Amino acid sequence: MNGAGCTRLPAVQQRPRRLSAVALLALATTQLATASAADLANDPVALLTAVLGVAGLLTAIRLGTAGCVESRIATGLLAGAALIGVVLSNTLGAPGSPASSWTLRDILLGTLALGLAAATIRAGRRPAGGLWRR
Repeated sequence: MNGAGCTRLPAVQQRPRRLSAVALLALATTQLATASAADLANDPVALLTAVLGVAGLLTAIRLGTAGCVESRIATGLLAGAALIGVVLSNTLGAPGSPASSWTLRDILLGTLALGLAAATIRAGRRPAGGLWRR
């Protein structure tokens, strides 16, 4: 355990963890950029996007510095929430509004969320030879 109270990843898994942190940072930045263009007071989807963006920034910082299990779990949850939000808003529509058409932003958010989920799963796996093999 490190001083922050969470268990650090082995050195073999540092690169996928950093890739996950960068992907989460890109996802959170994209979410904040899209939420800033909308009316947060009257659009619940934009408000939820802004909240996910702020949570993503904080989690990316934690994942990049500590790389603990808790930050990887939060990364997976944020990636899943972003992907579900994009798919639901484009297929069923937001609450009280019809389904919207797919835009480049939606495709970018979905792709980033899928890539983030894959990178997080990759970062959580142990090396093939076992944890203690060098």
